[in-house]
Amino acid sequence: MQMFELFKMNYVKIDGSFMANLTDASKRELIELIVKTAKAANIPTVAERVEDANMMAELFQLGISYIQGNCVQEPEVVMVEDARLPT
Repeated sequence: MQMFELFKMNYVKIDGSFMANLTDASKRELIELIVKTAKAANIPTVAERVEDANMMAELFQLGISYIQGNCVQEPEVVMVEDARLPT
């Protein structure tokens, strides 16, 4: 929590490993603490690896500002033309 005092942040992104098991009380409490501290400092929060609508609803109840993950949009394969490759 000292990071909030030491650095000016535009966003706080919570690692996806915390999202894996929101039923774990200790993980849930830590996420709540991070969100409350960020809100007190007017810093929006982002949760990554949100996999389903239930998880999304739980995170919004905890006060998360934004979400990332397969619940929003699954990753896409992007083809990049590389000039170094022979055609």
